[in-house]
Amino acid sequence: MRDTLWFTKSNGLNNAVDSVRLPYSPDTGITDLAKAINVDFDITGRPSRRKGFSSTIINFGCHSLYSHGDTVLFVKADSNQLCQLHIGFEHTVLRSISGIVKVRYTAVGGRIFFVNGVDKGYVEEDSAYDWVMPTLQYKLDNTKAYSDPPNGTNIAYFNGRMYIVSETVCWYSEPFSLNHFNLSSNYLPFESRIRMWLPVKTGIYVSTEEETIFLSGTNPKEFEFTQVANYPAIEGTDTVINGSSLLTDNKFVGKIGIWTSTKGICIGLPDGTMINLTESKLNFPTPDCGSHGVIKDNYISLLEI
Repeated sequence: MRDTLWFTKSNGLNNAVDSVRLPYSPDTGITDLAKAINVDFDITGRPSRRKGFSSTIINFGCHSLYSHGDTVLFVKADSNQLCQLHIGFEHTVLRSISGIVKVRYTAVGGRIFFVNGVDKGYVEEDSAYDWVMPTLQYKLDNTKAYSDPPNGTNIAYFNGRMYIVSETVCWYSEPFSLNHFNLSSNYLPFESRIRMWLPVKTGIYVSTEEETIFLSGTNPKEFEFTQVANYPAIEGTDTVINGSSLLTDNKFVGKIGIWTSTKGICIGLPDGTMINLTESKLNFPTPDCGSHGVIKDNYISLLEI
């Protein structure tokens, strides 16, 4: 009698081994897939064809898409304008910006702050404003020389401070005063260009060109530096997701960091533990930059090959 292979579920894509040597258990019917194009896997491991989408004709190029709540921002590439997207794909122009450099955003309270290395500002109630230090100094040390927020290529908020990344340095604001920066003392230097700055509950995951580090603590002057990987993240692929939906046993509860590294897709737990989810199973080209999306707690990484 001829044996019949049966499949109950899949552990996902595996292109790190020869397809004829993919792991398969005849007892459980669990196997990896040699190829998966437009395939989703649900929480039980069942593969299904990814849902399709309908295209909308837009007669201009765009980049730097960002959403927070009901606010969606993007940049029109042909006119270098920061825009807000509305229902029905209508949009309004908020302000002009410089060049085609990607914009990075972070939301704090009712404001969405943005930087792109040349321009900086914030969006509040459907309008864009310059991000500068206010003239009135309130409850600050008058012996210090404060400056406007510096220009940077990445931005993040953590424990009452704003962090702005510029090449090999990250500047941080005064505590609970996001508009005041002491550039003579409030900065963190690194040995190579900073690719990622991703805060979680107890610290910040940082990637340089060479490695990934966890900065533990809440005060930047007292951070403890711990290397968590000897390889870097791919710039632009980092975000925060709901960790309880990532694994079936709900081991990871709350918000966790996730990014695509040069060695696979990684998660950063709130306690500083980093796990590479795909290193042993997934090989892919490693470009310098990419982008990401989160749809119903599903992380999507897009690499610029």
